[in-house]
Amino acid sequence: MKTFGPWLWFGLVAVMVIGVVLFWKSEGPRATIPPGRPGPHSTAMPGPGAKPADHSPTLVEADPVAQRVADFSLRSLEETKAAVRLKMRQWAERQTGDVETENRLMQELLALLTDDNAAELTRELDAEQRGAPFGLAALERWLRVEPAKAARWMAAQSETTEPQALLVARALLKNPADVRAYCDGISDGDWKQSVLKSASLELAGSDPVGAINLAWRLNADAVRTDVLQTLTYDWITHEPRAALDWITQINDAALREGLLAVGAKAVAATDPDLAAEWLVTAVKSEKILNDTALSVIESWVAQDPAKTAKWVVLFPPQGPREAAVNLVVDRWLQSDPNAANAWLLTLPERDKVLARLKAEEAERQRPPPDMED
Repeated sequence: MKTFGPWLWFGLVAVMVIGVVLFWKSEGPRATIPPGRPGPHSTAMPGPGAKPADHSPTLVEADPVAQRVADFSLRSLEETKAAVRLKMRQWAERQTGDVETENRLMQELLALLTDDNAAELTRELDAEQRGAPFGLAALERWLRVEPAKAARWMAAQSETTEPQALLVARALLKNPADVRAYCDGISDGDWKQSVLKSASLELAGSDPVGAINLAWRLNADAVRTDVLQTLTYDWITHEPRAALDWITQINDAALREGLLAVGAKAVAATDPDLAAEWLVTAVKSEKILNDTALSVIESWVAQDPAKTAKWVVLFPPQGPREAAVNLVVDRWLQSDPNAANAWLLTLPERDKVLARLKAEEAERQRPPPDMED
């Protein structure tokens, strides 16, 4: 052990040195590759915990799928706009009146319309195009998705139409308070008046009182009166007493009598006694009384001359009675001469009416002037 000990230790040390050198030569080149980056010929991928290098991709490059989807959406919208412009131009240029072509173009246009692009397509159209069928369809679709936003945008346009106002009114009337709030928030111009008119007429069947409240806000006297007459006519056909109670509370005598006249026309077909009562007791204007009575008789006598005759005999001697009697007799003689003559003989003015009829018959029997020679 004393003789071989030192040499043994020397040999062991030498082997260890040689092993270290060999290991360094084999591992040294890979040590020069930056951590986390594959070598120039390596196909290795970074591990799950590897951090990106300083030149990491931008957000767009990092999410190429999302970018492709976004690009497709943009291209799709632009392509849709281009297609709409082309088809609207074809629509405007049609000269033949070809209904089949018009229907085909409209179907193709409507196929391009979605909830997502309705707003953009509406804004893309000019004033004339917005008034065309497709423009109205686009606006209606936008109102369905964003009623408040679409209605505000329409209020800012310089050129509008009554059909557009009707679409806005219908969309907002899902909550009638929205119509009032909307009209309170826009300028008092033609558009506001159109919306008020459309909304009031639209409400007539379901909420006559609410419809009338909107109609009172109309500025033009003629328009307001016309709308109130329309609402009154509709209301009286459903609830005559309630409508009459409202009419009699109106302070403006001319408006009140005009509405009563309209009410009489509406109710005459179902309740002639009430119609006659309204006319002869509430309407003081002779012109309104006469025009209304004769209008009611004209439309009613063709359907039921006997009931019309009963209504006419309620008229007082003054006013439209004479013209009304003559109208009933003339129409009734054409359909049932016996019944007409029997009714005529019961009237105090029968002699006057019979004299008129004889004079008219003699005039009809007279030969033409060229045959008298």
